[in-house]
Amino acid sequence: MLSSHAQTREIDSLKLQLKQEMPDTSRVRLLLRLSSRSKAMDIEQALTYIREARSLAQEISYTKGAFNAELQMAMVYYTDLNQDSAVPHFSKAIEIAKSNGYVAELSAAYNNMSVMYFFFREPDTAIALQKRALDLRIELGDIQEQIHRYNNIAAMYGSLSDYINALKYLFKAREMSLESGKQEGLLRIYSNIGKTYLLMGDHDKSMQYFKEALNSTPADENYMLDFIKNNMGEIWLKTGQPEKAIAIYREILSQTEGPGSGPCEIAAGQAGIAKAFFALGQLDSTLAYGNEGLKGLEECQYKEYQVQALVTLGKTNTALGNYALAEKQLLESTQIISSEVSLLSAGYLALSRLYEKQGRFEKALDYLQRHKSQQDSVFNDENTKLLARAEMEHEFAAEKTLIQAQQENERLRLTQKIEGTKRTRNYFIIGLLVFIVLAYILFVSNRRKRADNQILAEKNRTILNQQEELVAKADLLRTSNERINELSEFKERLAHMAVHDMKNPLNVLIGLSAGEVTPKKMRIIRRAGLQALNFVTNMLDIYKFEQAHIALDLKAYYVQQLVDDAEEEVESLLLEKNISLVKVVDPDLKGAFDGIIMIRILVNLLTNAIKYSDFDSNIYIEAKAEKETETVQWLKLVIKDEGAGIAPELLSQIFEEFNNKKAQHITKSTSTGIGLNFCKLAVKAHKGTIHAKSEVGEGTHIYIRLPLFQTPIELESHDKPVKRKKEAHLILEEEEHEIKEYAQRLRTFKIYEVSKINAILREMEDDGIKSPWKEKLQGTVYASNQQAFETLLSLVENET
Repeated sequence: MLSSHAQTREIDSLKLQLKQEMPDTSRVRLLLRLSSRSKAMDIEQALTYIREARSLAQEISYTKGAFNAELQMAMVYYTDLNQDSAVPHFSKAIEIAKSNGYVAELSAAYNNMSVMYFFFREPDTAIALQKRALDLRIELGDIQEQIHRYNNIAAMYGSLSDYINALKYLFKAREMSLESGKQEGLLRIYSNIGKTYLLMGDHDKSMQYFKEALNSTPADENYMLDFIKNNMGEIWLKTGQPEKAIAIYREILSQTEGPGSGPCEIAAGQAGIAKAFFALGQLDSTLAYGNEGLKGLEECQYKEYQVQALVTLGKTNTALGNYALAEKQLLESTQIISSEVSLLSAGYLALSRLYEKQGRFEKALDYLQRHKSQQDSVFNDENTKLLARAEMEHEFAAEKTLIQAQQENERLRLTQKIEGTKRTRNYFIIGLLVFIVLAYILFVSNRRKRADNQILAEKNRTILNQQEELVAKADLLRTSNERINELSEFKERLAHMAVHDMKNPLNVLIGLSAGEVTPKKMRIIRRAGLQALNFVTNMLDIYKFEQAHIALDLKAYYVQQLVDDAEEEVESLLLEKNISLVKVVDPDLKGAFDGIIMIRILVNLLTNAIKYSDFDSNIYIEAKAEKETETVQWLKLVIKDEGAGIAPELLSQIFEEFNNKKAQHITKSTSTGIGLNFCKLAVKAHKGTIHAKSEVGEGTHIYIRLPLFQTPIELESHDKPVKRKKEAHLILEEEEHEIKEYAQRLRTFKIYEVSKINAILREMEDDGIKSPWKEKLQGTVYASNQQAFETLLSLVENET
């Protein structure tokens, strides 16, 4: 990377070149190069250069220059953390590349846009875009770029803890590298495979691939050795083999010349050796390497390793009785990094052990509580605020009780030590007094021996009774502790689920609430708010259904009306992924239901189907009557998607209560599946049944069976709802005539004629067309979906 002084010199040189005569295409490229060099120092100046380059490229019809200008402007906005401004320029670059057949450039645009979405915590969109970039590289036959895309997709899956998919793409990258002979990237591939297995806890396979990485190291990439060997050292320590850890760390220290380790890597290696010697109990060697490594780490600003070295030294000095120095080092370790939970937790735990050794039990208890607080990621600042607000609404009173019980359980060991010290002193005093009294009685009167013996026997009986009471209290305390542990486990399970289902919409609400308010932001904020509200409502209703605290408000409804209302609630989600909802519902079908509950059942199931369906796919909903006897009829309702499907052995788990592991194994997601549990209980309350059928790769079918009339309820006197066509949602009545004219013009084009179609879309924008049909059509163009494009045109042409 160039220094700021060197960057300034290069920028000045480029400005001088700009004053010279040159072809317009060369001037466009020079302006873009100036922008690239300027963005790290002055964002506004960089944007000015790009705008000038884009204007000139458009003037001379230099389409590649216009593409590069749009893509570079998107990346500058992304660098400035302005996602809303970056997205339109990415879209424009993609449009230019598609309309001009720039396949490689289109792949690059998808790749860069994917990286931006991944940075802004939208992993599903990021992975979908990265796969589009990969498909284009496969079309071009570009092996090296395919390998890079496989690596990127694997990294994204790894960040989601979806290690199975991460490994699938890493092994594909390895296979392609070996078959093509392009083995310069094998080092990183093997290293990433090893790191993934390490995160999965498979130390044997992790070590196997780290060794493969060492064997494939090119001569010009020795800087990667330290990363690999540090991870290997961690494995040896975790598997209880500190001698091997010391050996691998010594290899890092031995590379002091040439392309090997620098001062910072040597310091990190010394800190690793210190941890290994501490595990062996060789405290003098721990101090020697730990102190030497700490000096280098402070200069390098390697904060993570610096904290680890301080904790190791603090624990060592605690063991040696150097309490003042240990306290200083451990306190310092907690002040360097405030955001790394595991490092803070280790420092707090070591401080608790130090204060316990000193007999300072109150401080030991304080830092033990801090340690537990850091370990429990649920109770970070944001979640604490949420729980506090929930407590004000009296919805999570039970959660507060569980928290108090868990804290009390953690406090037991240290408080018992404090009480134990007091009891020992009291027992000694009581015992001494009893001994004096008994000695006095025996000394003053042998004649009262019988009476004294009776008194002594009475005291013995009292002591036995007290002992029995103590045993009973101990049993009671043990039972209470077991109950506290059960409640603690339940709290952790429930709280982790709440975090996983709430954090994404809350991150969206927090992230988009800052800055300028736009209609797009408001739509996203509203959708995130509805997701959070739906989660909380599901959670409360599940509790009410289980406790039989909710009564159904049964009224007569047409089934078509309920399906249409549910479709309206998920309309934005369908549009976002360009998914078509195909409804096959008997318009005369009616029954007695709780309308609000039934709509929420349908919304939960449709939302789930949309979430795990691919872009440009279909979802089907069918409803019909099923006659059992002359007087008994059932509603049979089926929702089908074309997603990845569910393994047969996991189907029985999807409706279970609060099972977060279930969701991870079945859907490769971090969702809790609480919506499916709500659906099960709500259907059961209607005296119906729900089950699922699925095959991997063939999608999932959800079957619901409900009695049409549980009691003799008649329909209220109003007209039967008219079956609504999908186009009624998409086309405003006052715009119907204009849209038909545009549809006739669009019928002459194919989906790949993007520039011509976009020109008509811009005319519609200028004419103020507001019907959702226009946005739906634009989505089919970006997705290059000819079938969906023709379907939308047919909807307009068939409208009467």
